[in-house]
Amino acid sequence: MCGIAALFGEAVRHEALARMLQVAARRGPEGRGERAVAGGLLGHTALHFVDPLHNPQPWAAPDGSCITWNGEIYNWRSLAAQHGLDARNDTQTLLLGLLARGPAFITELDGQFAFVAQLARGAAGPCTLVGRDRWGICPLVFGYTPEAWLALGSTPETLQAAGVSTVKSVPAGMWGWLHGTQLALQPFYRLPLNSATAQRAVEPSEVRRYALQCVHSRIPAQPRELFTTLGGIDSQFVTASVARALGGAFGGAITVVPWALDAKHSDLPDVQATLALLHSEGIVIQHHVAVLHPDFVAQNLDRLIKLLGPDLFHLLCGLAEDLVAATAQQHGGRVIMTAGGPDEAGRSYDRWTFLHRGLNEELAWYRLCEQFGSSEGVRAGLVFGERGLENRVPLADLIDLATGICPEQKQRVLEEGDGLTLATLRMQSKIFWRQALAGLLPARCLAAQKQPIHGSTGALAAVHAVLARDHGFAARRDALAHSAWQRGWNGIVFGDLRKLDRDNPLTECQLYALYRFSVIEPELFRRGGEQRYGTYVGYLPRSFDEPAQRVHKPLCYDWQLGWDVPVRTIL
Repeated sequence: MCGIAALFGEAVRHEALARMLQVAARRGPEGRGERAVAGGLLGHTALHFVDPLHNPQPWAAPDGSCITWNGEIYNWRSLAAQHGLDARNDTQTLLLGLLARGPAFITELDGQFAFVAQLARGAAGPCTLVGRDRWGICPLVFGYTPEAWLALGSTPETLQAAGVSTVKSVPAGMWGWLHGTQLALQPFYRLPLNSATAQRAVEPSEVRRYALQCVHSRIPAQPRELFTTLGGIDSQFVTASVARALGGAFGGAITVVPWALDAKHSDLPDVQATLALLHSEGIVIQHHVAVLHPDFVAQNLDRLIKLLGPDLFHLLCGLAEDLVAATAQQHGGRVIMTAGGPDEAGRSYDRWTFLHRGLNEELAWYRLCEQFGSSEGVRAGLVFGERGLENRVPLADLIDLATGICPEQKQRVLEEGDGLTLATLRMQSKIFWRQALAGLLPARCLAAQKQPIHGSTGALAAVHAVLARDHGFAARRDALAHSAWQRGWNGIVFGDLRKLDRDNPLTECQLYALYRFSVIEPELFRRGGEQRYGTYVGYLPRSFDEPAQRVHKPLCYDWQLGWDVPVRTIL
């Protein structure tokens, strides 16, 4: 990952950009540059993967056009040949392609990217363009400084270094141009909305070829710097595909386990089965077991809360991903290949099933897939980028493929009387994907049900342990609950905390709420802060296609069901 920074406005100052680049250096520790352009400044911090000798950034074309960007274009060679571009790498291909083809060139890119580019040959003079890849893997945010400058960068912290107080994200699949300091955005990609009428039954061999092509195209030139995750069937496929392509000659696979489990892998039968299958094929890979110990959580929890925000689901995922990043970093890793995408494509999320009952099922699924670029994709990019690693998500393109597949191949429809439980629903999901993996993974792995994040990585258990050990929640619980009750916080503390005992422990939502306000923001907790609290935990219903009878009331986040779960409040 690299870090990008840009300022546009009247009399922008180099010292403001320098502060931004200092923060962005975590994402790019190997180089730093800045360049003045018409009406602004472009900056960049580098982590090199492709042709570092001819890839300094911000990079300027002979006509004065300039670009700063983060990401990788996997098909840059074919694009350069197709359009006759004199390009030595993906940076030059991206800028020269924009010069030759304009914004239409973005639709031809196969890769992950976030860029700010100024084209010297605009119709009315220099024209500044911005863009972000369709899955939002590379972050791009913007906001305005007290001097009314437009600031753009990779992370909110980068912008805050320039004095930005309100940070907005460029949505995934969007591009835009500058009018002075005003940013006008429009989509270059939208998920095809043809799933409601899709009738095509896809052949497993077609899915298999497509997925293998996606993985192989994202293997870096230096495979020893590549690491994969190894857990569920999706990451097992990615790891097995990389191992078969490289003969095991890559950095290795990383599995995160709960701190209470035996470090000798005795509790990882599916992982062991995949490793044994590869070994039978003559492929031996490095397998690293990373233990999510409370010490690691205690050291990184506050940092991740500030990086990812208050969403507990993303925090638990982020803890596991941060441990993967730390482990890869320890062993010389620079690239992480993760397995996001099949869960969305195959309807394996419980929140889709329960949250949208009564709505058009295919439309509800489509809405969930649309959110991938603003949630799953960007989270991993932020976590890995903070440790100076690049995240590649080859299976995200399965979401595209799934829009044209008949609903029955994504998830079997179960009626109320068919044993509608979380376990049965997990087993009925990703049908086309499980069929495609037959013969590539052990049968026991294909039959395994999806494990929720708190169970598979131990993230929630580790957070519980940290709160109990380091912050004395066992002793302070009643006092915290009573204090919240006295303040009359509506929608702030969930359930009646006065009734808690050993048989009714604090839920993850309650733990998180109390932690946030008593540990991270003790001053806010002492003052009360019911209004601000709603931005952290309380939430209102999403606006898309809601039943007319749904009313606005206090809601909470639940790791299984999402945000739209009504809860009792303390009044």
